Amino acid sequence: MELGLKGKAALVTASSKGIGYGVAKVLASEGCRVVISSRNIDSISQAKDQIVRETGNREIYAFSADLTVKEDVDRLVRIAIEKLGSVDVLAYNTGPPRPGTFNELSDADWDNGVELLLMNAVWLAKRLLPGMERKKWGRLVFITSTTLRQPIPNLIWNFGRGRPSCRLPSKRQSELHQRCDDPDRRRHDQILALIVRLVSAWRKNLVRPPGFEFPGRPRTASRVVSVLLNAVMAG
Repeated sequence: MELGLKGKAALVTASSKGIGYGVAKVLASEGCRVVISSRNIDSISQAKDQIVRETGNREIYAFSADLTVKEDVDRLVRIAIEKLGSVDVLAYNTGPPRPGTFNELSDADWDNGVELLLMNAVWLAKRLLPGMERKKWGRLVFITSTTLRQPIPNLIWNFGRGRPSCRLPSKRQSELHQRCDDPDRRRHDQILALIVRLVSAWRKNLVRPPGFEFPGRPRTASRVVSVLLNAVMAG
């Protein structure tokens, strides 16, 4: 899929495996220069090597960062800008909070959940948006959980963080929140509606877009991100 992203600079967090890795690989295959991150330097270095081998794109840079630590987020953004010159695309991904019911979660669990699933997204957006605004181009894609809408008993923390924009059908569902610099809000709503219609048709077996093979797996989620970016680029 040609997204018109060749040469763009992207930052993908929590990307040593799973959905984050899948998104990073798609962006690398599109010719993006990509910074990937994970808390574990060994696992993110292995992910980098694998992406380089599979895509042939050597402009992939791996760094360790704990997204619950503000200083790590600052350092990650600083290093990304030093390596890439600027960041055009943020694909935000993170791990899950500690599972547990309301009575089981401690105050420390709630504090960690706020930093893991909310504040780090705020920190990243605040640090990257000024550069995007200066260039008059930028894309932010936030990947989070469907428990925002459909809470499950042992993941009470996720419920109430916000209303999802669109949904991936799967046993391990994910949701994408997207914010861009397009001044026409109606166009943004049309893009989200396009994704919702695509997913709805897919669930009913009316369409099977190329690359969408197994619902909820990293390849599927990364392709949904690519469709979203492609829709934003068009028109």
